[in-house]
Amino acid sequence: MADEEVCRLLNDAGKYRIEDEIFEGRNADSFKAHHLHLGRDVFLKVYWVGDELADIFAEPQLLVTATANEGGSDYIVRVLDAEKLGGDYVLFATEWIEGGSLSANVADKCLSQCQAVSIAKGVLQGVSFLHRNGFVHRDLKPGNILVASTAAGLQPKICDFGSMARLPEGGQRVRASRNSALYLPPEGNGDDGFYTVRSDVYQVGLLLGEMVNGQLPYDENSYLDRESRREIRECGGECLDDLNGFDRSQIVSRSIARKAQRRQVLSLVQEQPYYDVRLKRIVNRATAPDPALRYGTALEMLTALNNLSCPDWCTCEDGFLALGWRGYDWKIVEIVRRGVVQGYSVKRSNLGAGSFRGRGVQSPRLADVFQAVRDGV
Repeated sequence: MADEEVCRLLNDAGKYRIEDEIFEGRNADSFKAHHLHLGRDVFLKVYWVGDELADIFAEPQLLVTATANEGGSDYIVRVLDAEKLGGDYVLFATEWIEGGSLSANVADKCLSQCQAVSIAKGVLQGVSFLHRNGFVHRDLKPGNILVASTAAGLQPKICDFGSMARLPEGGQRVRASRNSALYLPPEGNGDDGFYTVRSDVYQVGLLLGEMVNGQLPYDENSYLDRESRREIRECGGECLDDLNGFDRSQIVSRSIARKAQRRQVLSLVQEQPYYDVRLKRIVNRATAPDPALRYGTALEMLTALNNLSCPDWCTCEDGFLALGWRGYDWKIVEIVRRGVVQGYSVKRSNLGAGSFRGRGVQSPRLADVFQAVRDGV
């Protein structure tokens, strides 16, 4: 439930009519509201301003100016209003986007390869806009990307600026944010943890890997390794549930940090069999543990994705489907004899015809069949 003081302050402000409370996200009070002065629905987020956030919210109107229509980005939610609320809170009112978050859209399914790449391109354009304006986001994750349905498909919009920091004049790094351990890049760990523009690139790489292969697990036990299990025993427990909240959080965070340093975070999700090797190379470079080995800018990663060409694979009821690759629609289906999968075969159809016919490409190895389609056999 929203903080009572926040509700009172919103009521006293006299600018908003609260329509509904939103429970996705845990670092602020969130609402769907109607902005009475602007005459439009907005998304309200009210943050408590602690030491971690003080530098970000010192001048909240900066975001209103930066995201204005004249100079803003189509891939950043427009901040319509921002103000200090009482002595301890800062409020942001952004455009209301129908369609929900990327997290909700990939909760129980993967996106097709090209759809995932298209969304990542949009996110990178938004990230590049923030960087040009001297900001690093520091919390790019599926829950902080909204997706608007357009005639051209899903259009991403970066939201939630609660972790965003302004780069110092002439500087290239800011202190690390601790909000999302799962998306924390290796350089963000430790007392001297920091973020740069390459840290945002790291988070976009994780996003892209998730969109293609599936969402990372939010079950803390999924991230435990041998070292973390030893730490649990040293705290007098046999499992995480035996520990207090602080010890539990610290052990899980350290385990995730070790996986990030070894580039093992995305390995917690089983890769789709059609995961294109060239796309995987892009994701691997973006998520390199050493920032120096990543793309130097969001635009550099965007260029790599623009130069990528691969079939738009997705799963379907009886196999795998790729539409519009090398002039045909393609389907890969299992070869089943006496209830046992013997191999796989390729079928293709003229664009949009929907009548798939066998092409004679068969193999016991699924990877070989995907390779045949990539080659346009």
